[in-house]
Amino acid sequence: MRLGTIGALAAALLATSGLRAQQARGVVVDSAVGAPVPGAVVMAVDSAGATRARTITGATGRFAIPLPPSAATLSVIRIGYSPRRVPLRHGVDLGELRIAMRRLPPMLEAVRVTGRELCPGSPERGAAFALWDQARAGLLAAIVTREAKPADANMLSFERTVSPGDEVVQRMRVETRSGRTTRPFVSPLSPTTLAQHGYLQEADDGSRVFVAPDADVLLDESFASVHCFHLQSADAEHRGEIGLAFAPIAAHDTMVDVAGVIWMDAAQPALRTLDFRYTSIEPAARDANAGGDIHFRTMPNGVSFIDRWALRLPALSMDRPRDRTVRDPAHFRERRATNFAARVSAIVETGGQVLDATWGDGIAWRAANTAIHGRLTSAGRPAAGAVVALEGTSYHTVADAAGAFALDHVVPGKYTLVATDTTLLAYIEERRATQSVRAVRDSVTQLALVLPRFAEIVERLCRGQEQPRNTAILLGQIVNERGVPDPTVHVAADWLADVNRGVPVDAGRALLVDKASRDVDLDDQGRFTLCGVAPERPIHLRASRGRASADTTIKVPEDSTFKTLRWDPHLADGAPHR
Repeated sequence: MRLGTIGALAAALLATSGLRAQQARGVVVDSAVGAPVPGAVVMAVDSAGATRARTITGATGRFAIPLPPSAATLSVIRIGYSPRRVPLRHGVDLGELRIAMRRLPPMLEAVRVTGRELCPGSPERGAAFALWDQARAGLLAAIVTREAKPADANMLSFERTVSPGDEVVQRMRVETRSGRTTRPFVSPLSPTTLAQHGYLQEADDGSRVFVAPDADVLLDESFASVHCFHLQSADAEHRGEIGLAFAPIAAHDTMVDVAGVIWMDAAQPALRTLDFRYTSIEPAARDANAGGDIHFRTMPNGVSFIDRWALRLPALSMDRPRDRTVRDPAHFRERRATNFAARVSAIVETGGQVLDATWGDGIAWRAANTAIHGRLTSAGRPAAGAVVALEGTSYHTVADAAGAFALDHVVPGKYTLVATDTTLLAYIEERRATQSVRAVRDSVTQLALVLPRFAEIVERLCRGQEQPRNTAILLGQIVNERGVPDPTVHVAADWLADVNRGVPVDAGRALLVDKASRDVDLDDQGRFTLCGVAPERPIHLRASRGRASADTTIKVPEDSTFKTLRWDPHLADGAPHR
């Protein structure tokens, strides 16, 4: 099944009149205390109610907005305040406008959380509708911010596959980019199209494209026209917040739509998150939480922006052909039959986050680091130089001299962390350790990881080979003239050595080695291990293939436990011995 993802990073600017227009300047203040109101959207509106220009106030509450000839009113909106409208007169110097806005009571005092649902056409304009107006004001501020006050930002985007059940990341692609990118994603379909046909496009070949609602979709009147609203009490993840829940109207119960909650700060008027899930999808996809999350952040200068977002789409396998979407002529709407035989084969997640941002007025913001830090050891000593990585991803680093490592700006989730010592990878199997780890948002996860001792690797390598005390190991690899491992060569070794130079060892008897010889087998990488050789004694090696052979001699330095040899014997059939 092919899955579509929410769009790419983009920046959008509102087109304004090309005519040289009159300009309105001024300041927006709190009517009670006279303090500046940052983040207030100021719009030039014509007599028909259409917006002709708009901007947003900064930290000082000041604004400047062009006034096209058709502009009749200045409309000022800010989440947490009652809207204001100021009539305009053209051809008259407006001077410095001072627009006072009345702060509304804190949201928890203004509304009573109730399960009653208010739908389009309801004669009651209750608390849910009042809260929806506040949510719309917050969404509008986020849209105008990206138009009027874009930031220079560093952003991270990702696409990954996680396992159903344990949710461990299997594969992930991460990209970072810099620039004036103020719109994290854009819905590929218009709000009206989504209201009429839902949030899933299905092709004849069975492929699917899920669409996520962006701020523009939520703000459009068509969204409210097909959704019902009710107030949602806070749960453990949204303490101090109040939620406005939304769900499709009954006429949308058979098409893929979205239901969710817009969470707002209950004390300080600001958007916090939008959590949504897809409706009318297969039970397997529903149980896997197909949907998304969008997080908003408001800065002291009034800037409101999306600082992180994610979309979760289960990939389904069908045990029998899936029913097609059909038209229900009785209700003039699309009816989609649910396939109960579908199962989740994988979960695809896409999303991103702003790492840091700077605005023109000097205000800057940096995301808290989500990271995995730790220390890597082997036999109680730092495993310096070992590679530490999150399996299936591009996150990797190298342990420093103290064995410390750090993986920063990690996308939250469950991973398999792998530590690998590749120092002698050309000659022996890698030393490797794995551990499950969870990267927790905005926090640093600390862990300790232990690599197998080198002695454990040696024990496996030398199994079946005699290895007296005080002897060493020769690690070799045979390559051809191009440096490519050559496993077709036969290697024989012999050496003369009295292991203890004639001095008996404390093993109940004297252990003396006068002469030793051994044939060694090569693995598919042309590698061999020769255990039990004496240090500081010549080791004669012969490589042969058919009638061709070559010789070399090597020594293991005194006080060393092993020696490595990468050897190209230049073998050719019929070549003389060297």
